[in-house]
Amino acid sequence: MAMENEQLQDTPRGSPVKSYFKLWAHAARSDVLLRAIGTMAFLAAGVALPVMTIVFGAFVNDFNDWGSGKSTPDRFKDAVNKNALYLVYIFIARFAVGSVPLKRYLLIQMSHVLSFQRWLTSGLCSIM
Repeated sequence: MAMENEQLQDTPRGSPVKSYFKLWAHAARSDVLLRAIGTMAFLAAGVALPVMTIVFGAFVNDFNDWGSGKSTPDRFKDAVNKNALYLVYIFIARFAVGSVPLKRYLLIQMSHVLSFQRWLTSGLCSIM
């Protein structure tokens, strides 16, 4: 047991980054493409929160302008409607972009299952 631990500690290990890219070197082009699309979707979903914060800040400014008398009721309504519409658009975009990575993972898993089934049936057919 002690000898096994010494052997495990003595084995050289590559960097985790190299191991990660070595793993993806065997992936199909569709897997790499789906991974890239999912990464872009995650980035876009991450941008949504700061953008919502900026729009909410504009909302607060509109309320402050109206409360201090710098804005007329019609201008206030227009500004609030515009910012509310921006928030709705951001929420819709965030939902759409947030569902892309999930679909990507499902597609990758489905492609792996299908390729395994093809391999299994071709192997079984050659045996029988």
